[in-house]
This record gives sequence, C-alpha cells and structure tokens, in this order.
Amino acid sequence: MKTAPSKVLLIDSEMLVHLAVSQAYRDTGPYFITAASAGEALKKMEVFGFDLFLLALDLKDEESLQLLQIIDQRFPEAPVILMANDDTDYCSLIERIEKTKKQGTWQLIEKPFNLDILTILIERCLYERDRSQAEQLLEEEAGAEKRNFLRSSHVQTVQLYVDATNRGYKEEKSVKATLTDVSDGGLGLITKYPLRKSQPVRFANSSFGKTGVIAWSSLTDNHICRAGVQFG
Repeated sequence: MKTAPSKVLLIDSEMLVHLAVSQAYRDTGPYFITAASAGEALKKMEVFGFDLFLLALDLKDEESLQLLQIIDQRFPEAPVILMANDDTDYCSLIERIEKTKKQGTWQLIEKPFNLDILTILIERCLYERDRSQAEQLLEEEAGAEKRNFLRSSHVQTVQLYVDATNRGYKEEKSVKATLTDVSDGGLGLITKYPLRKSQPVRFANSSFGKTGVIAWSSLTDNHICRAGVQFG
C-alpha cells in the first residue's frame, strides 16, 4: 500500500522562498502547502494536518513567535524549522524559542540559506519524526499486549518440578498442574499434589519463568490444591 506523502506547511512572506522550495521538491518528496502570512497559515492549519513546519521569523503581519506557540499547542509532535535573517540576535532568539516551544523539536537555519542544506534538514526532520512515531507505536503495542496477557485468564496444563526432599534426601518430583490465571509477577495453579508454602518449584518449558516459590496454598474438600507461585 502506497504511503501518503508528508505534509509540510511553509510560512514565509517571501515568494522567492516558496518558489525555491517548491522547485526543489517538484517531482518527489513531501507535499508542500504555502502561506504568506500568519493569518493564512492559521486557516490552513484548520483544514490540514501537518508533519513539519517551515516558519520564517520575519513575518510582517503577526509575531512569528506567537504563531510558533500555536503550532506547539496544535501540533506538538511536528518538528519546526525556523528561518531567521542574518542580522538576528541569536542568543536572544534561542532563549525566546525555548520559552515558546515546549514540545517536539526545532531547528534553526539562517537566511539566505543553501537550498541543498535546507532539503537535507527537511528530510532529516521527517525521518526522525517517523522513527519516533514508529518506536512509540511499537512500545504502545507491546505494552498493550503485555497488559492484556497479564489481565486475561489462562487455562492450560503445565509441568513443574517441586522440591520433595524427605528425611534428608533431596529429590525433585514431577507434577502436572492446571494454570488458571497469570498476574504481574506470579500465577495461579490447581493440582492434585499438595504444594506447600515457601516450596521451590521449577517449570518445564515455561515462558513465565524457570523457577519460583509457592507464595500460598490451600486444599479444597476434595483434596485439590490451589496455589499461587511468585517469581523473582
């Protein structure tokens, strides 16, 4: 399935900048939408979702840092490339940017810029954004899968070995049990063998853990043992 191209909003009052960037990505790459003013940019932000912003810091109709703050609130994960004039006080500018943009990443490039450098910067920002989103999705999926697994009921047969030391002779006894539920750090069992509290157990071919200790056990009226195993 073909992936939709990334959407980039270029906000600059200089039409030459619009033309240069559009020509650089004429045949391939992200899809550029342009705005010549902050007001125009706000209207397009109402209609489209954007993956990256190119924002000039010399907009004439509104303070660009106010627009940056709006971008930060509406598109917190989208990186921003800020285009500043060469007469800018960068120490003061960086301090103001850091106070304005609280989320996501930003880059600073000086005008007039080399178009090849700008395109490399755009591609790197989009790559880093896509990688971050993919990693976050994998973490969320792994976390959800683990939570669902731990919260669900499990009924299956397992084989375990228990410490059956008697009169000083150490031995292990093979025991079949039914796994009834799994919780974070332990599991529940039903077996005909009378397991004892604090008794070590070892599981055969188990994905839950190789060894554990009986945390609690109780016998029912028909001599069925219910027990909880704790790992770690």
